[in-house]
Amino acid sequence: HADFLAEPHPGIKADVALDQIELDYFKPVTRRYNVAVNKGVLSASGLVEYAPTIKVVDLEQATIRGVQVEYTHTPAEKGVVQAATAKTVKAAREASNDPGLLIRAKEMRVVDSTVGFVNKAVKPPYRVFISHANLTLSNFSNQLADGVMVAKLTGKFMGSGDAAVTARFRPEKTGPDFDLSMSLENT
Repeated sequence: HADFLAEPHPGIKADVALDQIELDYFKPVTRRYNVAVNKGVLSASGLVEYAPTIKVVDLEQATIRGVQVEYTHTPAEKGVVQAATAKTVKAAREASNDPGLLIRAKEMRVVDSTVGFVNKAVKPPYRVFISHANLTLSNFSNQLADGVMVAKLTGKFMGSGDAAVTARFRPEKTGPDFDLSMSLENT
């Protein structure tokens, strides 16, 4: 559905379905933020609405399979990263519980993937990662009325020991509101 005469810009509302979208296409965007994305595919379905009075992304499901993601922290980029972090925090606070902005996903999954962090700002530099990572996010939302989001991550820490993380998040305007439990075994 579309309203091309809406002011100050046209409005659209559409059901979307994405199937096996290769994530390598996003490399030019992610590189700007020191994030390397290799391989992986995205499948998702849900509703998107963008109009003068409301913005909605309401996903039924989204799955990313087989991606390798790695963030690299470098000394030369430190100021840029801190500025980007500050902007992200400000945007997240503004989006939290904003009645004109709904971001929701019933279930998001990352399957059989590798997630890593490289710190080149210290001597010696180091890399940590979780391979064979499986992450499920349930009830993701920016609205407190939607309840608690639950995240569950399992994988192999540094390719060897079992890693398990469970987290519960609530969107709040006043600051972070979450619980986290984590275990690493036989690493």
